[in-house]
Amino acid sequence: MTPSEIAESTGKPVGTIYHVLRRLGLPYIRKLKQKSPQTQELEALVRKYSEQGLNAPEIARKIGKNRKSVYSVLRRLGIPFKRAKDTGRRMRNPKTLAFEAEVKWYYFSLGMSSKDIANITGRDMKTVYAALHRLGIPLRKQSRRSG
Repeated sequence: MTPSEIAESTGKPVGTIYHVLRRLGLPYIRKLKQKSPQTQELEALVRKYSEQGLNAPEIARKIGKNRKSVYSVLRRLGIPFKRAKDTGRRMRNPKTLAFEAEVKWYYFSLGMSSKDIANITGRDMKTVYAALHRLGIPLRKQSRRSG
């Protein structure tokens, strides 16, 4: 019996039947809704441009849709996001470059924590974390669960 047939025979809502099946760990097949032609066309365009190497903002400009829409389609299709190319605009500031070099030195050479670096440099913790993130330095060890 399908969940909708069970719901009809018991008089309970279909959502309740799915909830009970999920809690009991029983397999079920959810009836999928048919996608509209517009959605199918949008997914095809996003897939095509993504395969060409465009990132989400570029795809959105090209097809005339909102960036959020493109990101939701990419998520639904299981396509990983491509990050925008680093233009180097934020790196032109010599103070930023000097601060990042200083943070890198404290972190790697002296083995200091982010909190210690913030105290020594007189900057906010968020600023130190942002610099470490820009430098591509992982702040946490990989958990046992993730793989």
